[in-house]
This record gives sequence, C-alpha cells and structure tokens, in this order.
Amino acid sequence: MIRTRKRSARTVALLAVSTAVAAGTLTLPAGSASAAPAAGTAATAGAGELVLPAAQRRVPRATRILKAGETGLLLAQEGDDRLLWIDYATGAQTPLATRLDSKPVYNVDSGYFESPPFSFEPGHYGAGSDTVALYSAAPAPHVTLQKAAGEPVADLAIPEGRTYVGTFGDTVVTVTGERSTPTGYHLLKAGGAGGAGGAVTDTQVTGFPAGAQLAGVTDGDATSLVVRYTLPEPADSSPRWALVDLGTGLAKALPDRPFPDDPWEVSDFRLAPQGLIRVREGRRQMELLDRAHPEAGPTRTVDTSVLGQAEYARLGKDTLLGMDSYAGGAGNDHIGSLLFGFTPDGVVRVALPSARAQLVTAPDGSVLTVGTTSELAHGDIDWAVQRIVRAAGKGDGAEAIEVKRVAKIAPVTASVYGLALGSGILNTADNSTNYLPADVIGAFRTTRLGAGGSPRALSVTVDRLVSGSDADCSGWDRKRCLEMFSAGDGNHGRRRPTEQGGTVLYRSGSADWGPRVTTGDSSPRLADLSGRFGVVDGASSGKQQIVEFKEPDSGATLINRSRVAAAVWGSTLWSGSATDGTVTRQTLPGGAAQPVFKTQGDCVPSEIQAVGRWVYWACPSDWGKPAVSGLYDQVSGRTAPAPAGTVLLGDNQLVRHPEGKGLELHDLSAGLPTGGAGLPTRVLVTEAQLGASTGRRTGWTVDRFGGHVAYVDDAERVHILPTGVAPSPMSVIDSQPPAGVVDLKTVAKQPWTGKWWLSKPAASWKLTIRNKATGRSTVVAHGTDARGAISASWNGKAPVGTLLFPGDYEWKLTAVPADGQGGEFSTSGPLTLAGPTAGKPRPKPLN
Repeated sequence: MIRTRKRSARTVALLAVSTAVAAGTLTLPAGSASAAPAAGTAATAGAGELVLPAAQRRVPRATRILKAGETGLLLAQEGDDRLLWIDYATGAQTPLATRLDSKPVYNVDSGYFESPPFSFEPGHYGAGSDTVALYSAAPAPHVTLQKAAGEPVADLAIPEGRTYVGTFGDTVVTVTGERSTPTGYHLLKAGGAGGAGGAVTDTQVTGFPAGAQLAGVTDGDATSLVVRYTLPEPADSSPRWALVDLGTGLAKALPDRPFPDDPWEVSDFRLAPQGLIRVREGRRQMELLDRAHPEAGPTRTVDTSVLGQAEYARLGKDTLLGMDSYAGGAGNDHIGSLLFGFTPDGVVRVALPSARAQLVTAPDGSVLTVGTTSELAHGDIDWAVQRIVRAAGKGDGAEAIEVKRVAKIAPVTASVYGLALGSGILNTADNSTNYLPADVIGAFRTTRLGAGGSPRALSVTVDRLVSGSDADCSGWDRKRCLEMFSAGDGNHGRRRPTEQGGTVLYRSGSADWGPRVTTGDSSPRLADLSGRFGVVDGASSGKQQIVEFKEPDSGATLINRSRVAAAVWGSTLWSGSATDGTVTRQTLPGGAAQPVFKTQGDCVPSEIQAVGRWVYWACPSDWGKPAVSGLYDQVSGRTAPAPAGTVLLGDNQLVRHPEGKGLELHDLSAGLPTGGAGLPTRVLVTEAQLGASTGRRTGWTVDRFGGHVAYVDDAERVHILPTGVAPSPMSVIDSQPPAGVVDLKTVAKQPWTGKWWLSKPAASWKLTIRNKATGRSTVVAHGTDARGAISASWNGKAPVGTLLFPGDYEWKLTAVPADGQGGEFSTSGPLTLAGPTAGKPRPKPLN
C-alpha cells in the first residue's frame, strides 16, 4: 500500500517555531480541478464578497504508480476516480476511458488508502510494456488490453475455473484454484505469437518441483515472473522462489538457499532488466545477481543497514535504490522517505529527500517514484512523478544517479480547522505547513483585510504551528474542530489551553505567544474574549474565572466563582445568575456587579453574548418549558424575544444558523421592533454555500469589532461578506488611560503611556496635549490603521525636541473610523506637567 515514513523521531515544540516561517508570506499552489485554488489576487464574488483561496495540505496528494511502461506510466491518486496515463517525455496526463469505481480516500495519519478502489497486486494493470490491462468481472470475467491510453487492441475471456492474476508484457497470467493458493499457472496470449488477431494461446507453466505448493506472483515484467512457493519437505513452511520464462512457460528455481541451514535467509527477489535483487532483509543486505545465471552468486553485495523495512529497486547494472517503508503514528513526519542510492564506489547518496515508499522499474531500467527534490521542514511540498536514471558518461559514482521530473502531482487543499475574525484580521487554523499527527497538525495563518469598505486582502502570513493540544483534531479526516476567538486587538485564542496548561493568546502575524494566564484549573476552556479580558470555564471543575491577560505571562484571575453564563465586551462583564433570570453588569478589573435586566420568565440563562449596546441571552428547555432567548438594548432599556439556536452577536446584527437553512442575518440597527413585529431578517449564506461548516467559530464567525461575516465552504475557501448593516459609532470599550501627573525630570526614562481598546478599526489617530493657560495644542503621538487598540507613549517633549513647560494640560485622543461611519471620535482627560523645563521661558511678545 501507499505509505509514508518516519523521517525522524522528533517532537516540534511550539515555542521553537522558526521565525522564518512566521515572517514568510504565504505562497499558494497552482490550481487544478482537484487542487488548491490559484495564488495571487483572491477571487471576489457578489456585493463586495471576498473569497480567499485554500491553502495547500502539508501531506502531499497520495498516489500509486500502477505500472511503468516504455513511454509512460499509469497512475491513480487520492480524490480522483480517473486512471491517468502520464507520458515520460512531455509529462502530459491522459485519462483512460475506464474509471475507478470510486475516488480513492487516503488516511494521512495511518499512511494508507481506505478501502482503495484499485489493486496493489503486481501486474494487475500490466507490467513491462505500454500494454494496459483492465480487468472486469462482469458480465463475465475478462481482461481488455490497450496501448497506453489508446483504444482496446484485444479482449480476452478468462476461462471458467480460472482467476486473473495480471498481465506482463502482452501475456495474461491466470491460475487454477485460489489466487493466493493456486494449483497451476496458465499464460494466455491473444492472436498467437504475433499479438493481434487469431486464436488465444494457452500455455501451462511447468518446471516446479514435485509437490510444490504455489503461493503467488511477487514480481514480473515482459519476459519473466517471480513466483513464490513452498515444498512439503522439509516441513518448515519457508518460502522458495522460481523464475518463470513467459516465452516457454518453464519455471526455474532461484538460488534462495545461500545458506542451506537457514531457510529464512532470503525474503524475496526483485526483477530488473539488467539483473535480479536477492533480498536478505534480516541481515540488512541486498545481493545483485546476474539474471541469466543467478546461480553464479552475487555480483555485488550491498550493506543496507541505514534502512529498516524498506522498498528496493535495481538501477542499471550495479546501483541499488532503497527507501524505508512508512510506519504511521504520532510524531512521524508524514511527507515521505529518504531515497538512498547505493553505488558501486560505496557511496550512500540521497537521491531524493522525500518520496513515497514505492519504486517501480520501467522496461529500460529506469526507476519511477513520486516525491520531491527539495526538502522543506515547513511549507508547501512540490510533489511530482520522478524518473531516476543512470547519467551517461559519469561512471559508477554517486554523481551517476540523475533525477528527472516527469509530471507535477496537484496538491490537496488544506482542511480548515477553525477561524476567528476581529477588527478586520482573519485568523485561521488548517492542516498545512507541517503535519505530525497529535503533535503538530498544521499552522495558524493571519489574513489582514482592508478595514474600510468592501473586504480586501492586504497580506497573508503563516504564523505558528498548530499543536495537537490546541484542539481535539485527532482524526485524520477531522475538520472544523478548533474553536477560535478574536480579542479584537490583533490577538486570538482557542477554546482549549496550550500543552503547558495555560490559556494563551497568539499574536496575529507572529510565531510568538501573546499574553498568557494560568488559572490552575485542570481543564480550562476559554469561553469568551475581548481585548485583555476573558472568561475561562473549568471543563470538569464547574468553576469559572474572569481573567486579565498580561504580557508576557503575568495575567491574573480577577474573579473565581461557580460557572454561570457570562460575556465580556471590552472592560464590561455581563453575568447571569445561577438561580434566576437576573443579568448583571460590572466594570473590570474591580467594579461591583449591578443588576440590569431579567430574562423572560425569570429563566436561568445558559448563554450570554455582548457587543456594544446589545446583550443576547438564551435559556435552555427545562422541565417541559421550551428554550427561550432574547435581546436587551442598553439604549432603550428594553428586552425582546430573539431567535434561538446557534447564534453569534455582532455590531448591530445577530447571525443565526438554523438547522438546514444556512446563515440568517437579523438587522438590529433600527433597534428592537415594537407591536409584535419581528427583526428585519434575510438569508446571508445558503445551506449549499455553507456546506459542512455549521459550527460557529470553527466553520463560520462574525467580526464583533467590524461587522463582516466569514465562513468556510466545502472547497476550504474562506468567504468574507459585508452584511450591509449600519454600524455603530466608534467608541472606547476599555482603556488604561495615561497618568494624570507627569514628572518632567523622569519622563524621558519612564515615558507617559496609555492604551485604548476600540469598538472597531481606526484609519488614523492622534494624541494631543493642550495647555489650558495658553490654549496651545501639541501633537505628541499619531498613527494609522489601528486594529482594535491604540497604544501611545510620550517623552514629555515637543516635536522640536524641547520639554514642555510645567502646568495644567488636557490630553485628547482623536480617532477616525476606518469604515467612514459615525464621524471622528475623541476622548480626553486632565494632565499636570510637574518639574523644571529644559529651557528658559519664552519672552512675552511685543505689540
């Protein structure tokens, strides 16, 4: 079967992810009908929708070379029910008219195809020539022969009582009895020795020792078969081998007992145009034999102790190729195996850094495999059919091995595990970049979007690797399994903690950890996040901690209590009661909780969400009571029923996924309706468009800090949609305001600083200091494109480099919203400058 290998027993620590990966710009693969969409400008669809192309799965598309002919090879591959004939000279891929019964499914964790719809038996599709054999059991067993991808040239019925084995050259091999335990071999040829037309000749294979119990064909080409058998005496069940001449039908015993006292010394034989390989895997030795006179003993013995259980092929007269077979499991690199070349001068050379554990010998002696010529610890793999030949005129040394690229293998799109969107920054997790099952399962990526108007992609970066501890994505076919939260200020988090037990925020566009808090709970789960504050639930303890994240890991628990429904919006914490429908509001980090409203029927809420003026709550069904949900409007102080189910609250909008109905958008911009009217509602995404992405924060999400909605389609592309809902004006939702007094003697070493978290992105901002006595204002800091937070510092000096004079001042922060909605925003506070100035007072101006 198709396998990959354990490159090395290594564990990739997330703290040591290469900064080169973090700084690299994403390169997307070329598109095809079954590959990732093309790189370049992302596609745009209807009404300002942005469609981001899928990433490339780290594990390459699994392939199986079914046969190697004189001018090309036959290939089957994951996710494609076509049989492809690939021309050596041009790389052109021509599908056969016959297709597989289904599209092959590949398990990237185990390294095997799941119930493959094609055969792994040697010669099943032909061997040793361009003749392709297509076997069918209906309406009666028969095999159709054709040249490459061309029209059929012969159709041979399988005689009654026979079983098809394979086609070697133009010879169809059948057996009497069971395929695995045949009682005899028969060679069928269409049209006699001439090939076309005429009667079918049927030759029985003879020459096996008396009493031989035939086992099966282990290799074959256009002229010979290698057949395994056992003898009744001695009764050790050890295998023996014979070489069958397809021209005469005569079997000749191979030298399978170099040491008569050790019947298990030889484990197989392999054919090549210029000789045989006698496999002695137990001794890690391969012996090259003369094909015409194998009994003469080895012409060369090769030490293969650098390999374990391996695949081998003979290249030319004296060179051996070998690669480890793949063994799956956690911690193994699932890309491929090192392909070694063992040359006559004793040099062990790596012919390919990564290849699948399959080596197929062509009639001219070249060897075919699928792999890459460049080794990448992280990133996209350039996977291709490779042809390995002996370079003419370069002797027998290592340099005589030459690798020729035949045809590219299209990559598989990466599966998106989860996504978060905040302040126009999209964070995704997928199985690209690197893959070591249960250890490293992919990569986090950041797509920075234009913050105003219709969404547009500004940049894409690969940030850091996704750990198996980041989410329960243990199944090889798992998708939408990593629940993600945006902090709105460029950081993002996951529901599960890291492998070190902490709840960590990651920085967008960076491989580094962001702020962290360790709650001490054995199974902390992030339940909500906004800026520096979060809600962390204990999955098994039943406890809840309201936390403040700080750099680098000095975050702290502010509130430790029994778990209740809770949400944070900036510095505002909304909490439900454990006994009734009371919902409270308090300001973090130290404010007291105050009752604000009650739920319908005084039900105990199981969920609360908060964005701006809106608070969404939901109560589950209980003791025969139906589930209820509603909205509270802080502006009007009113509550009203709201849609129940899987919902996410955004800026002036509620997005809901009713089962089987895609995504519904409920417009809140006009406030709560009166007189029993419902909220303005429309379908934002149909169920067909949404596909399997039904999980919130895994397959679809809402930008609470900007208004767009994002979802993943079944082609693993991320769609970002403007909703058209009128946004709220910009506001500061949390702040760490600057100190009210600045000592001008120390401000140079201890700058005056402040930080403000915004409800949505700002296109530009400035911080000014106004002298209350003179009315003169000085701009002390400014910036552009603030995504959810503004941090400013000042050294006490004017732009010309001199300290300002002591006195009473006012600081003022002004920001322009990036979406152009709501006008300029400002906030201010008092400031006293104390201490001596650096210069003399200015003289009073003369009249």
